Amino acid sequence: MLDGPGGSGAWRSRREGEAGMAERTPGPSNGGYEPRWRGDGREIYYLSGDRKLMAAPVSAGPSFGEPKILFQTQIPAGVDNFHPHYIAHPDGQRFLVNTQIADPSPKPITVILNWTAGLKK
Repeated sequence: MLDGPGGSGAWRSRREGEAGMAERTPGPSNGGYEPRWRGDGREIYYLSGDRKLMAAPVSAGPSFGEPKILFQTQIPAGVDNFHPHYIAHPDGQRFLVNTQIADPSPKPITVILNWTAGLKK
């Protein structure tokens, strides 16, 4: 979880394998979802509210570096922490993103009325 304006304004993200909570300030102005750490722990990735993949450098000290936009994703609306939408390669150079290509359009249904009459011919 990355905490935004609803909380204290601090960044909070649980790093896998750590019992404690890492807190860094200042936080993102509009929050974020699905935080992932780079393999060496020097960067954290997250999705912004408008579904951009973001990265913020991490170093020793009380704060993260300035977040930067990596790219706009095509992840379906409804980003949440319960359904992972992307995976970062440990080196941070590649990402696998579950992407929606286009809005699914409904397929037409053909209904044939009185089809038994056609069998008699």
